[in-house]
Amino acid sequence: KVVALGSESNAFPLAEVVVGCTIRFPNLWSTLMATLANECLATVPKHVYYSKKVFKSEDEYRERMKYKKVKGKEGGEETWESNEDFEKRMASVMLFYGALLTVNIPDFGPRGLLGSGWKWLVRILNHHKPCTMTAIALHAFLKQTGYRMLQAYGRQMQKMLKLIETQIIPALKADKNVDDAVRIRLEACLSEDLK
Repeated sequence: KVVALGSESNAFPLAEVVVGCTIRFPNLWSTLMATLANECLATVPKHVYYSKKVFKSEDEYRERMKYKKVKGKEGGEETWESNEDFEKRMASVMLFYGALLTVNIPDFGPRGLLGSGWKWLVRILNHHKPCTMTAIALHAFLKQTGYRMLQAYGRQMQKMLKLIETQIIPALKADKNVDDAVRIRLEACLSEDLK
């Protein structure tokens, strides 16, 4: 339920409450991470690319990617949520995930849970072909964690941002399947918010 409530405006307050609960009940953390991964593959990070050789149908692909079924208008047949709704939902989960990792936990040292965020960033940059979902995940994650990660990792984080700027953004521009608006939001995040 908490994941469904996540949005840009309430991600940090929800994350504070959730992390407080996981400190008190440590087993809750792994359940939460599993729930996030079940809701959004990008938190792992993992992305499944559509291929007719792998999937029998587009429905099978959408199911694997965690698209939701929505009721049709006026009680009509269920259909898949739109790509736009899916992308908004994935961004919301990534915003919440990023907020979780930036919560300041005194017993965890100055970097807190940011080490998990660093690992996530390395994995998505090393193992994912730049695509719309990669750009959505990176934008939402950096929007929530970017400032704290720059504080914690300094020049190493600056190098990561430069890598995104010089390699990921051009690859996104070159891919005709990538939504331009998503790419532009990621570029804006890099140029305005994090430098």
